[in-house]
Amino acid sequence: MADVQERRPEVAVSEQRGHDVFVSYSRADRDAVVRLTEGLASKGKRAWVDLEDIPPSAEWMAEIRAAIEAANGYLVVVSPDLARSKVCTEELEHARSAGKRIVPVLVRPTDPESVPGSLAALNWIDATDGSTDAEVERVVQALDTDLEH
Repeated sequence: MADVQERRPEVAVSEQRGHDVFVSYSRADRDAVVRLTEGLASKGKRAWVDLEDIPPSAEWMAEIRAAIEAANGYLVVVSPDLARSKVCTEELEHARSAGKRIVPVLVRPTDPESVPGSLAALNWIDATDGSTDAEVERVVQALDTDLEH
């Protein structure tokens, strides 16, 4: 892993548990992810997000799974690149099996038929215009809402 001290603390990969949300995304959407996670941090939400290239290995995926399990929610940044990502699909399925609240945020137009059915069935937050304030507020509301009641 890259040195955590080189990154902004609000968007760093962290070994600590108990984040408000795990962020799943394609590297092609890094700029949108930084805007979203900085916006979440300004609202007091801690995001677990990997912003550096980490070589895929069994240990790496175990760390990802543990971070998903420890987070309160799961934010998926939807784009055509995410739709093609096998790793992102694996993360999504792990979040589903762990019973996480899944909050999809659309950052680039994406055919719902190109993503797993479990993701296509959810109501997506549209952030395709590039602004983030309203979208961040909607993410916070989604994370804080108990749909069971």
